[in-house]
Amino acid sequence: MFTGPVLADDDRTYRGIQIPRRFYKIAAWTSAASPDDDTAAANSPTDSSAVLSATAYVLDQTPQLDDIDLSTQRALRDGQTPPLGPFRTFQVPVNDVTTLTGLDLGPLPAADRLPPTTRTLHDETAAARDEWLQLQSPADIHL
Repeated sequence: MFTGPVLADDDRTYRGIQIPRRFYKIAAWTSAASPDDDTAAANSPTDSSAVLSATAYVLDQTPQLDDIDLSTQRALRDGQTPPLGPFRTFQVPVNDVTTLTGLDLGPLPAADRLPPTTRTLHDETAAARDEWLQLQSPADIHL
């Protein structure tokens, strides 16, 4: 499991510190390959009996940050912890996490379990992000 912030120059500043709008998570695992599975050798350089698989996710808290000052002030005034607000979770191509973070994820993009799409993220355009799979429940995840 890998997880971390997606840092961007235009992340909102709050009390002098930039707050990441998005966070990524990558889950990677191996499973036994069937004898006729020729993807095992391609995905696992050390053990041809195991198949490497990976999925990637981006959590976007942009809607929550839009009113951070108002909700935080209300909570602090009432002596409460500021509330966690709405956020969106997407299953994304593993390669998009590479693009967003600049991280070298080695063999993980090739092991992605998300069905291939016609386009992955090559820049920060809204059109590219619109192709991510928004998750409403665990049943939406492609394994």
